[in-house]
Amino acid sequence: MSEKKVVGCFSYSWRRRRELSEAQKELKLPQHKLKTECPTRWGSKQAMIARVLEQQCGISCVLSVDRKARHLVPTWQDIEVLGAVNNSLSPLAEFPDALSREQYPQPSVSVTVREEAEDQNAPALKTTKKTLGSFFKVDEDHRPASSSLSSLQAVAITSELQLSAAVDSEENPLFWWKEHAKQFPALSKLAQKYLCIPATSSPSERVFSTGGNIVTCLRASLKPESVDSLVFLAKNL
Repeated sequence: MSEKKVVGCFSYSWRRRRELSEAQKELKLPQHKLKTECPTRWGSKQAMIARVLEQQCGISCVLSVDRKARHLVPTWQDIEVLGAVNNSLSPLAEFPDALSREQYPQPSVSVTVREEAEDQNAPALKTTKKTLGSFFKVDEDHRPASSSLSSLQAVAITSELQLSAAVDSEENPLFWWKEHAKQFPALSKLAQKYLCIPATSSPSERVFSTGGNIVTCLRASLKPESVDSLVFLAKNL
């Protein structure tokens, strides 16, 4: 069974959608519509599977009496596979949203990584919390000899790192660095430089979508300066 075909047979038939709504009322299921997977939207696969699992009883009731779609009724094997896939993808559902935000610095987002221990005496799986920056650390043995920082800058940053206190992961780091700019002058400049880097292309794609909504066929003669101003107002008001 393909869950996409199941969702598709309801998307293209108003009669099946009506019957599904009636089945939801009879079975006391949530009055939710089925979701369709979108290849360009993160998490849409998991959202579609979760909705199919939620409405599996109503789907089976509607498709079982339909000759043309009876072969799409999910079996218990299909439900087990979809449940396993949903359990695997559910922990990752919030991570793309965190990386796509515009109101929070994405490089500071922390992720939970499951690593397999190399030592056979250690547990098979180990859960550790890492920051995104930890994946880009350079080993001391492979660190390049030359450095772009001067010796005075390196000493200043090292001393500030030793004095820095732990910061709550839920706190906005930009606010924290703004409050402690006088205490950590060198590190605060580095934070302003690197925390503004977007982790994904989602913010720029949102700007392009806003521009497409403004420059339509009926407004194709707008000057570039006017488009820039309208996009700015649309994104900041």
